[in-house]
Amino acid sequence: MIPFSYYHNSQINRPHAYTQIRVRVRPDPKIDLGLIDDRCALLVCDLQQPDIPIVYCSEPFSLLTGYQPSEILGKNCRFLQSPDGNVSKGEKRLHTNDRKVYELKTRINKREEAQVTITNYKKGGESFENILTTIPIRWDSASEEVRYVVGFQVDRRDCFVGPALAPVPARK
Repeated sequence: MIPFSYYHNSQINRPHAYTQIRVRVRPDPKIDLGLIDDRCALLVCDLQQPDIPIVYCSEPFSLLTGYQPSEILGKNCRFLQSPDGNVSKGEKRLHTNDRKVYELKTRINKREEAQVTITNYKKGGESFENILTTIPIRWDSASEEVRYVVGFQVDRRDCFVGPALAPVPARK
């Protein structure tokens, strides 16, 4: 199997595009993600490494959170669960819903797709409601082994509410 770092450090240098392809062609999808393109905020984490570190950070993720790749590569994503970015493994979450964190962790450990809305924090401590979708992926078609988990982040405040879902104005 070719590791993710090959695509990130090679002349291909298109890990975002390759990640999109791996997500699109995954077997038996449970969550409909809609359009996935270069504007998607995403992280890729390595399930085979201790503490599931981030191995790729998209530019839209940096724009959303204020964290640069150099600050977060090699870290677990839990830093997003606290205004100061300091959360220890196994520690009770004080600034976000502990039950949702547990649900997400359980689904990731089972290599299952998940979607939760969870309070996360930007680099400066500002909170946002993150519609977080995690998708486990195989890195190559020949392997049955799930190697990575892709996390897609969407700030709920940025979601478009179409006319059919908008409140109907009261009649006069």
